[in-house]
Amino acid sequence: MTHQPGPRTYASPGSSVQTRAVPWDALALGVPVIELIELAGDEPAALDAVLAAVDATCATEAVGVATTRIVACADAAVAALARAGYRHVETSHALRLAPVVIARGLDRGLSIEPATTADAPALAALALAAFTHSRYLEDDRIHPARARARMARWIIDSLGNGDDVVVARRRGALAAAMSWRRVGDSVRLLLGGTAQDAGPIAPLFWTAVVRELAGRGVRAIHTRVSTANPAALRLHHALGFVAGEPELGMTKLYPVGEPIVGSPPRDVERTT
Repeated sequence: MTHQPGPRTYASPGSSVQTRAVPWDALALGVPVIELIELAGDEPAALDAVLAAVDATCATEAVGVATTRIVACADAAVAALARAGYRHVETSHALRLAPVVIARGLDRGLSIEPATTADAPALAALALAAFTHSRYLEDDRIHPARARARMARWIIDSLGNGDDVVVARRRGALAAAMSWRRVGDSVRLLLGGTAQDAGPIAPLFWTAVVRELAGRGVRAIHTRVSTANPAALRLHHALGFVAGEPELGMTKLYPVGEPIVGSPPRDVERTT
C-alpha cells in the first residue's frame, strides 16, 4: 500500500477540512484509508472546493477509502459530501454516562476479569461473530470478511497497546468481552459484545463493566452505538447513558478501493 502522510488541512474561503491517515483500518481493509475531521463551512462552493482538493490528493497518493462522521443537522456539509460521492452508510449516537453509577434495578452483574494473551483466539472468534455494526460492517460495498477482520484485529491489538480488555466466562468458555481506553478520569468504551451462544447476559455484563469502572474512580464513560442496533441503544439508555446528536457515517470509495468490493481479503485467517 502507498505510504500515507500525516494530518493535512485543506482550506477555501468559507470552508476547511482536516484529514488524517488511518493506517490501522488500512491493514484490515487492504487499501489506504483516510478520515475527514472538522469539516467546517456552509457555503456550497467553498465546501465543494475543499472536498475536490481532498480528492486530488487521494488520487495522487492512491487512497482507496475516505470516511467521516458528521452531525446529521449539518445540512450544507452533508449535501456537499453527497455531491462529492460520499455515501451515507451508518447513523450513530455518541453516548455518555456521568456520573458513573449503576442504574436502579440493574444492580446484578457478572464476574469479570482481565483478558490475557491466551484469550486472543477466543476474542477473535467473538469479534468475527458478534460485532455486526460499524461504518464498515454496515457498508454493503465492503466485503463483510474485511470489516469483520478489522474488528477482530482491533480487539486483539487492544491486548498489547495499553487498552484494557475484560472478559466474562461461562462454563469455562469466553462469553463476553469489552475493551476500553482511559484518559484521566474518563473512559471510552471501544468494543463490547457477547458470544452468540452465551444467552441474554449483555445487561449483566455491561453492568459489571460500569461497576468496575466506578470502582476505579472513573467519572465519565463515553461510547458510540449505531442506530441500526436498537437493542444496544436500549441497554445503554437503561444504564443511564445520554445520547448526543445523531451523526452520519459517510464513506467514499476511490478507484484504488474497488478491490474491497465483493471480495474477501486473502489474509483474513492470518490476521485474525
